Formats: sequence, C-alpha cells, structure tokens
Amino acid sequence: RGAVLSVALEELTPFPGPLPGLIDALPGVRRPAQPTPAYLVDVAGRVDQIALMTYGSFLPTDYLFGRYVAWQTERVAELVADRVTVFMGVPTEDHPWRPAETVAAGLRGVRKGLAEVDDERAARIGVAVFADWTTTDAEWADYRRGWLATG
Repeated sequence: RGAVLSVALEELTPFPGPLPGLIDALPGVRRPAQPTPAYLVDVAGRVDQIALMTYGSFLPTDYLFGRYVAWQTERVAELVADRVTVFMGVPTEDHPWRPAETVAAGLRGVRKGLAEVDDERAARIGVAVFADWTTTDAEWADYRRGWLATG
C-alpha cells in the first residue's frame, strides 16, 4: 500500500556440503545462517528490496574477497534482480581477523560481478555501506572513488 519493504540477509551459502560445518567447529566463530538460492528467490517474492551482507568471509586477501563479492553479486543478480532492488553490503568496520574485507575490495567485487550480468539486472543493483557509525573518513573516500566516481 505504497510502502517499501526491505530486508537484510546474509550472503548466499557459497559452499554446500561439509565446509560450513567445519567453520562452525572453529572456537569462538559463529557463522550466521546463510540463505540458499531457493530461499532468496522466495524472499524476493515478498519484498521490494534486499540488502545482502557480503562480509564475514574470513578470506585471507583482498583479491579473494573481491572475487567472492563478485561471485555473490553475479549470482544474486541472476536470481532476483529482475524482481527486486538489491543492495550488496560492503564492509567498513575494521577487524583484525578480517583484514582483507575492505570497502575498496568489496566495491571492486560488486563492479566485477555487475560486468557479468545484463544491463537491466545491473541497473537494479546498488551498494549498502556498513555502517555509517563504523565508517572512517578514509573509507568514505574509498566509497566515493570506487562507486560514485565511476558509477
């Protein structure tokens, strides 16, 4: 009735099988529930916007993290960007155990993923910066260079 319904979800489950269970076995590590492609499609049928958080990957390099975000972006675009607006979440909070997860690497990944989807779907993909209160001036500068200046 004229309102916009948005949801935030964890990124798609990247690896079926035993790997998520191995991550769960790490001491002190809590892996959030990750949606399956079928679940994402079901949610997209009920909302107007989906924000997908693509951080918490534990990947060791910014290159690998960027490729991971590219894969997530391409996959999500193919699954639901014809139905809903999608915001790919990029990290800004500095964590010593996630040094590869940067604004710059996340934005490069989103751009690489968008390059692989058709223009109609790509036009329905944006980014969501996490989160304003954790974002430094340097990270906002990375955002302006990596997203606004080229998009």
